Amino acid sequence: MAKGDAAVLGVLAALDENEIALAKQAIAQDLGGATDTFAKQLLHDHEADLEKSKALGATGSPRADAMRAKGKAAVDALAKTLTLPDGKDAYRNAFLRTMVSDHGDTIKIIDAELLPAAESAPVKQHLEESRRVVSAHFERAHAVSSSR
Repeated sequence: MAKGDAAVLGVLAALDENEIALAKQAIAQDLGGATDTFAKQLLHDHEADLEKSKALGATGSPRADAMRAKGKAAVDALAKTLTLPDGKDAYRNAFLRTMVSDHGDTIKIIDAELLPAAESAPVKQHLEESRRVVSAHFERAHAVSSSR
């Protein structure tokens, strides 16, 4: 459990780093269409959020390290789908499923852990803004996934 603004921001930064890595991986697959557009939006939004977290004083913690390890496992798992006979389609489907679950999990982490542990008004405001963006990504991931 993160305690204090710097640790809270560190966990949020780790979550952003995970989504940046997944977005870059998806963009590299040249998936085209709505999935590619979504991946580029993810990259842009999570990079901006990460910069703000760093500017507000994000620090590392065991909790942030655990989040990074989970993110690396997701990147590795998605990479394995590319070896399947229907690699690109398998990857696209797995990527969108991952985006739905990751963003759903992030909303829960922000609500249950990060917002309650945040101390200063600027950090709480940043978390609330981040939650709005993550919620929009969650909805978009559902929409792109169901349009396939």
